[in-house]
Amino acid sequence: MPSNFEVIMKKLILLSTVAAFPAVAQNSQNAQAPAIPSVPSESVMNSLSGKEAPEVLEYLMDSGVKLTYLGDAGGLKGYLGESPSGKVQTFYMTPDGNHVVAGVLFRSGGTNVTGVQVSDMENRYKAAQRNARIARGQADVPVTEVPEPTVSNGLDEVSSEEIQDGDAAMHDVSEYQSDRSDSNLRQDLESAAWFQVGSDDAPVVYMIADPNCPYCHQAWQDLRPRVMNGEISLRVLLIAGLQGSEAKSLSLLSRENPSRAWFAGEGSTRTQPVQDPPAVDTDAFGRAQRYLNRNMRLFERHDLTSTPTMFYHDSEGTLYETSGLPRDMDVFLGEVAQ
Repeated sequence: MPSNFEVIMKKLILLSTVAAFPAVAQNSQNAQAPAIPSVPSESVMNSLSGKEAPEVLEYLMDSGVKLTYLGDAGGLKGYLGESPSGKVQTFYMTPDGNHVVAGVLFRSGGTNVTGVQVSDMENRYKAAQRNARIARGQADVPVTEVPEPTVSNGLDEVSSEEIQDGDAAMHDVSEYQSDRSDSNLRQDLESAAWFQVGSDDAPVVYMIADPNCPYCHQAWQDLRPRVMNGEISLRVLLIAGLQGSEAKSLSLLSRENPSRAWFAGEGSTRTQPVQDPPAVDTDAFGRAQRYLNRNMRLFERHDLTSTPTMFYHDSEGTLYETSGLPRDMDVFLGEVAQ
């Protein structure tokens, strides 16, 4: 036997039948039949009967995907799609109309918005079925208002593994626990050519950064208020992996106070220009070159591949790291010792 949800999905594709229910009611000669609410809702019908579908949706429909409009949430238009093989998936179109994201939508506080929308759609279908039977004299139960949507546990077709691995996952600091041997890394980090931004009394976070890396710039924007509030002290290890970054790294590492330049935006932002490095034949340039080489050797020795790469130890000495910009900086820093 097909599930109730599968039956609903098949019948909801036939939207013309559902949309005809109010007309049946208006033509009924039964004086006792009450007014029937518009099902689907007005916003749904407007979306279906509006202007030509955006190109990104046409691509899905040309691929054989049947789409049912779920409504708007958080500025995203939601659709339930059924592939020719019968697989069901939710899609959300971005406000620009050029992008579609497949998956489950969550709201702050943990509410499963997708579950609410699908439940609302199911309730509308059930109400339409009941109202149609009444209008045709096949039932004598009173018409009720369309029920308020309730939060469901999500869509059956989305597995817990898919949710866990997706962007909607609830992240935990344990995912940032490092599985690498810490015996040499701690010593290498402490002896690297880093400069410190923040109080000496604050917990230390190391960040390996490239001055041309936009993700490093974003990481600094996330970390800057924490540095200013004394929550952390950031030790920056500059490398040169991207095109044009070597001169910038050498410039900063040659400074008497590189942390001041970093805090002012040199190398830590995209917009602030970095002054030229010192002349090649100067002591300052040679010193900066040795510092940069030391950091590059650390990067290669520990098989690091991304910037920013960040490390810190909690109060018990457990190592946490992120390769690239963490999905949630608050979660990543959740075990920083205070």
